[in-house]
Parts: sequence; structure tokens; C-alpha cells
Amino acid sequence: MKSFVSIVVILLAAINAQGIGGVDDSLVMYLPMDESKGKNVEDFSQFKHKAEIKGGGKFVPGGIHGNCVELNGVDAIVYVPDHEGFEGEEATIEIWFKTTSASNFPIMWKEKGATGGDWWVRIEPGSSQVRLLFRDTADSTLIAVTKSAYNDGEWHHMAATVGPKGKNDKTAQFYIDGKLEQEIKGKFGEMKSTESVTLGSRFADAPDTFGLGFLDEARVWSRALTREEIQANMELPKEKFLVVSSLGKLTTTWGGIKNH
Repeated sequence: MKSFVSIVVILLAAINAQGIGGVDDSLVMYLPMDESKGKNVEDFSQFKHKAEIKGGGKFVPGGIHGNCVELNGVDAIVYVPDHEGFEGEEATIEIWFKTTSASNFPIMWKEKGATGGDWWVRIEPGSSQVRLLFRDTADSTLIAVTKSAYNDGEWHHMAATVGPKGKNDKTAQFYIDGKLEQEIKGKFGEMKSTESVTLGSRFADAPDTFGLGFLDEARVWSRALTREEIQANMELPKEKFLVVSSLGKLTTTWGGIKNH
């Protein structure tokens, strides 16, 4: 009985320390884009990145859940400063997008920079595809493409993963609307770019193409999510997603306590 009481006390202390709203530690960026005015975009990850809309982008209704960001195709991006949380051997990037544009649309981009190791996703209507690239510091790349550009004016969910950590051979998986479009395997190391993350353009300092369309619910993780996790999370609104993420974190804590 004493042992059980001790475990409960430890668990309650852990919950109190991390908070019921404490999200999964591997979630390194989460931008629901639900604001109604201004340029600041709140990040609900543990890092609270100072994300902002630059140029003529704006919050508008009609997103997957509540509002979303509209990009004008001229000078608008969502800018997120660099952070060490974006580095590593493993990652998942995901976002909802909607466009009818016949021009290239950089959805999510982390430029290579001087240190190397970048990732990006771009709609390429001229080739009827969406292209994913992961590149490590040694310039090894994992590239996957879809069978369609998905520029049909409907909302689509994109998710891309690379991993596992600690192995020379890694796998990149590219999903649209929860369905695997392509899987690529190869030698791959670490990504360590110190450039910012940009949504809607290639990179912040010298953008060469601006996307025309809408973006919503952008997330970056420091681990490769499973297909089941992507499918389970992609439709969740912010409030439910944060609760699920917190419960997952508490489950991990409880598992550690039981094994103590």
C-alpha cells in the first residue's frame, strides 16, 4: 500500500511540474494560426518561437479549424527564427495547405545555410507534383515526390518524416492526407542548418518565389511520427490536440514511474 501511495504522490508531482497543458517534448513548433488580427503567430510548443507574418499575409476565416493564414503570392511569408530544436537526425514536418496557383509554392522551408542540413516541401504544378527534400550536413539527400500537385483549391494535409536517429541508413516518408505517397531510403546523417524556418517562400533573407494560397496548423517534431500518429493528429483542432499531446506525455511519465 505504501508503495502504491508513493507512486501516486510521485505521479502527481510530475503532473504538477509539467502541467496538464505540457505538450510532447518532441513537438518543437506548433502554429495553429488562429489569430484574428495583427502579425504575430503564437507558437504552442515548449519553445514559444516568436513567429510572425511578414509582407502582405493576413489571418482569414475558413481554415481547417478556425482561422488560417492567407498568402498573397507577392511578398507574404510566415517567419520562424532558427532554434536548435530544428536540428537533429530525425524529424517530422506537417501542415495543411490550399491553393489553385499554377506557380511553384514553397510550403515549408528551412534553408541549407553555411552549416548545412536543410529540409523543404514545395508544390510544383509544372511537374504535377509536390516535392520533399531532406539534406544532411554531408550533402546527402532524401527526395520524395507525390503523384499530383494538389493545387485543386481543396484543403490537403502534408506530412514528411525522416529517421530513425542513431542509424546510418534512414527512411524518408511523404504523406498527403494521411496516405503514404512515397518512401525513400538511404545514407543520411544530421541536419544542422542555422537558417530560419519560412512558410510560403524559399527563405526569409532573399526569397525567390512566394506562394499564393492558404496555410494552417503547421507543426515540426524532433522525431519521426508513425503513420498512425499522423492520421490520429492531423484532424484534431488545437484544444483537442494539446490535450492528446499532454496525455501522451503523462503516459510516458507514468510508464517511467512504473518501471522505477
